[in-house]
Amino acid sequence: VLAMGGTPAASAHDPEPRAADLYDAKALLDAVAAALRLPFDYEGAEPPDAALLPGVSARVGVVQGTGKRRRVTPVGVVGRLDPAVAERMGIAGDVFLAELDVDALAACDPEPLRIGTLSRYPAVVEDLAIVVEADLPAARVHAVLTRNRLVERADLFDIYQGPQVPQGKKSLAYAVTYRSPERTLTDAEIARVRRGIVGQLERELLAAIRESR
Repeated sequence: VLAMGGTPAASAHDPEPRAADLYDAKALLDAVAAALRLPFDYEGAEPPDAALLPGVSARVGVVQGTGKRRRVTPVGVVGRLDPAVAERMGIAGDVFLAELDVDALAACDPEPLRIGTLSRYPAVVEDLAIVVEADLPAARVHAVLTRNRLVERADLFDIYQGPQVPQGKKSLAYAVTYRSPERTLTDAEIARVRRGIVGQLERELLAAIRESR
């Protein structure tokens, strides 16, 4: 069970204080999903729990398979605690909760872990900030980033929502590591890979790149 509220600590990418919201709770769940290699899906068609506020809550599921074999296994809920329930419990302010079923998670098949051979050639790391819909799971962005064989890894290090991105959007900042097992990559090769990844993000996820200021 996860509970959060108040104002998250400021960071270099999110310098302005703001109240915690549903997307902060989802961001923490996305971090759990990435660690477990289980892509989460959020469905908010109806209240998933009597203690949660309708319209500000969702069921959490794990996506397994693709196409006609795609299925979503329910594994939990996330949402805002109903103010009436919070008042009865003596809790002031907005509180966001998430609950995951450990047994249901354990029954899901994680995505394959890619383990490559050690390369003697140097890696190049660059930051990439990607603006997507606020309810889009970070796992879907990560899947696109790591699809290219020259991307060794992509580590999510910041999630930002605020005045610097459009309403209803969030910015996911990744440290993207490029490396070839065969040679030292040139700046031109890295730029070509980056353009390809950005194009895939734009086409598949309707994403945009957030430029540094």
